[in-house]
Amino acid sequence: MKPARGFAPILIVLIVLSSVLLVAGGLFAYQRNLKINSELTPLPVPAYLNQASTDDSSPEASAKDETANWKTYTNTEFGYEIKYPVKWFIQGPYGGQAGYDCTLVTSGVATIIELSRTELNDCGFVAEQLPPSEAEITILANKVPYEDIYNILGPSERVTINQIPFAKYKFTESSELPNVQATRLYTNKNGMGYLIFIKQSDKLGSYEPLYDQILSTFKFTN
Repeated sequence: MKPARGFAPILIVLIVLSSVLLVAGGLFAYQRNLKINSELTPLPVPAYLNQASTDDSSPEASAKDETANWKTYTNTEFGYEIKYPVKWFIQGPYGGQAGYDCTLVTSGVATIIELSRTELNDCGFVAEQLPPSEAEITILANKVPYEDIYNILGPSERVTINQIPFAKYKFTESSELPNVQATRLYTNKNGMGYLIFIKQSDKLGSYEPLYDQILSTFKFTN
């Protein structure tokens, strides 16, 4: 039996219409999804991904940031400088082994400066004449270098501060001169000797971390 004439064209038209409707439906769904996605609020980017990839976690970087607004003491006679907290006091320079006359000097064979939280009453220094409540850090500069900084007080610890080599001696119960409760740092530069005293908090060589931060700013200027 032959199919009715005209049925085939109608079938083709229906297939074409079905295809068009499927494509149109797909386009509508795609556009609807685009609209929905464009209206969504984007999730915030984690803060750590927005930060620059610089490493500021090192002790040197922290020290630089925290000491940026500190005061600076410069000694042109002996060619060094050091920074200290804004609310601290500095006393000196005094001549030689300073006593109680508080005589300021502009030049000499040796000078002493003292760094402290409170204004000092005496002109001695922490390792010799001042009571423990006085100077926190004392710097003795000498125009005569030390012969062997690593064997002045027995075995020493070799340390580097701001690229400067020092011989470090901690005061302990077994140390000579038990009244001297201070860590000592010795170094030489340009034919001169430098000795830094750091007030300890006990007889085991302990002292405040802030003192190391202050010492990290010590440098030679010539």
